[in-house]
Amino acid sequence: MMEEIDSARFVKLCKDSKLIGKGLTATDVDLFFLKAKAKGSRKASFEQFVQALSLIADKKGKTLDEIVGQVMSAGGPTNSGTQTSYVKFHDDKVWVFWWGGYCREVGVF
Repeated sequence: MMEEIDSARFVKLCKDSKLIGKGLTATDVDLFFLKAKAKGSRKASFEQFVQALSLIADKKGKTLDEIVGQVMSAGGPTNSGTQTSYVKFHDDKVWVFWWGGYCREVGVF
């Protein structure tokens, strides 16, 4: 179980929870995190985390319970990796066999 959270994870949590959008930017979230955590510390405790969420609630004009409900309904972290596109000479297996045969003839392999 995570006892503390850093700024990058807090911003990702807010993005995954769809808190960032109308009237709230990732920079705002990062500044709220910095305001809530202890000076000289890189991470925030649970109490400081709740304080940062209450700053977000004030900015969005919602209650803390609504923000907590939105975070809880997100269901956890999401992965949003990129999908690669087809590359003709890399992904085409016929060319791999052709080059492999050519390299064996010339003595590269």
